[in-house]
Formats: sequence, structure tokens, C-alpha cells
Amino acid sequence: MTLAFSARPKDHSTGPDVFVWHVGQEQAYAVTFRHADQLAGWLGDRILISEFSGASASGGRGTPGYASYLFDPRAGTAEQIDRPMLLPSADPTGHFLVYWAGTVELDHSSGLWHAAAGDLYFESWSNLSLTPTSLAPVATPTDSPTPTPIATAAHGAVGPSEAPSDAASAAPTDAGGPPQTSDYTARALSTTDQPGQVRDWIVRWDASGRHAAVWVAEAGSAAVGRLSVFSIDRDAGRADSDQPLPESERVTTGLGFDDGHLMYTTVDGKTYLQDIAALTPATVATPTETISDQPSEVPTLQSTDPSGG
Repeated sequence: MTLAFSARPKDHSTGPDVFVWHVGQEQAYAVTFRHADQLAGWLGDRILISEFSGASASGGRGTPGYASYLFDPRAGTAEQIDRPMLLPSADPTGHFLVYWAGTVELDHSSGLWHAAAGDLYFESWSNLSLTPTSLAPVATPTDSPTPTPIATAAHGAVGPSEAPSDAASAAPTDAGGPPQTSDYTARALSTTDQPGQVRDWIVRWDASGRHAAVWVAEAGSAAVGRLSVFSIDRDAGRADSDQPLPESERVTTGLGFDDGHLMYTTVDGKTYLQDIAALTPATVATPTETISDQPSEVPTLQSTDPSGG
């Protein structure tokens, strides 16, 4: 079993890096060293990493940007994704992903860079290319700072998912803004009333990769947001939003899939179990309330297991 997480020093003297820990090791070791990296998740047995660059790496000079990478913790090798994206979330089958693109800004109170104004995009891995790169030599445990975890993702003994093509591509750019290539423009997901207003979000996939639940925070809130459910047309490589609406679009961050059902908690403290897999687009279904409306009884709905669910 391998655990990956983002962390920064306890004294916050630098920004975060990504660390990896294997069962039996005394201490996690760093796999990035630029102090501007965040863990995005797993794609099979490889780690998805996002990194801020430009102004974030030059004391405020230049254009702030970002890029994402696939890192193989066994081989210690990395590849950069050819399109600017932040915190990509891969579906459990390794065929599709949802990612954010837009502008970034510095939070002076924390010293961390984060998403400012942008949108979420749905994409097929087959439309992307990878370029071999180096994040830095893997440090030994004694070289690594004592980390303060930011986010973790455990990975068990599962085989690799189908990965994107690693065919040669043009040199990736780290500039922000809507993602596009010379002959293809990614498709933005309709998750807000006004385009370009996504700043904080959560993406959850069901185990089959056929549905994605996307939570986008309301302005000024880190706990309440809008829930959108998308069905994935795997043959066409398209995310359709004409799914039945949940009991309430305004829900908390506690959402996830369990055995073909979507679980979510509304702002009034009620948790619902909705059968998503059995639904077809434009069919209305009544969600079933599963527990009492006491906040103390709301269960943890999402584990850190990247294998799905």
C-alpha cells in the first residue's frame, strides 16, 4: 500500500510539496521540491500532481500559471500533461477526467496559490499527450522536512488503469486561461449560472466511471455549494447534464457514490440516497432520505481509496 499527500513545513516557511509513503517505511519522502505542488489523486498506480508556476515560483514576477503531471512512484519518473489544468480528477476506469482551468491568485494570508476564476472541463485521456519531464530526484527520508498534511490519497494493490497516450507533443505551456490546442477546444461543464465562477470544487466518480457528481462552492462559502450530476456517454466521450436533479442543488461537501447510489447532504442537515445508475436522462426520481436530520449522525460518505466508489 502507498500513501500520497501534499504537505508544507510546520513553520509555513515554504509552500507545499507532494510526499509518498510506502508500508514499512519510517517516514514519507518528497517527490516534488518546488514548494508549489498539490496532490490531485491517482490514475491507476500513478499519482496526479498539480503545480503552480510563473509568478508563484518567482516571488510575484511573471505570469502566474499551473501545470499537471503524472508521477510513477515505483520508477520515480514523471510526465507533464500537454494542456494547462489544475487538480485533474480521473475516473476509476482511466478513460476520462474532469479538471479546472482559469486564472490563479495568491492568498497572502496563507502564502498559497489557488484557483481564482475559471471553469471545470470534461475530457478524454485519448485527447491528451504526455511529455517526459523531471520533478527532481527523489529525496531520502532524512532530506525531507517534517510535513504538515494538506490532503491525502491512499493507494492499494491494484493494477494500472488505461493511461493516456504518451506520444510526443508540443512543449506544454503553464499559462492560465481556458484550455485548448490548435484543433480542439475542451468542453466546459455547466456547473454554475455564470461561466468562469468556479473557485472551489469537489468531483466524485461512481465505480463504473459512468456518472460524475460535481460540487461547486457558493461565493463566500467553503461548506455549501451547488451539486450537479453528469452521466458519461463513454462511446461519444461526452458528459451529459440532463440527469434528474437531487432533492436540493444546495448541498454540503459530504457527497459520494456507494454501490450505484449517490449520497449527499442538503443544507438543512438531511442526507439522501439516490439511485443514479438505474436512471436515464430526463427521468425524474424522488430521492430517499436515509437518516435523521441531526448533523451529528451524518456519516462519512467518501473514503480516500482511489479505486472508485
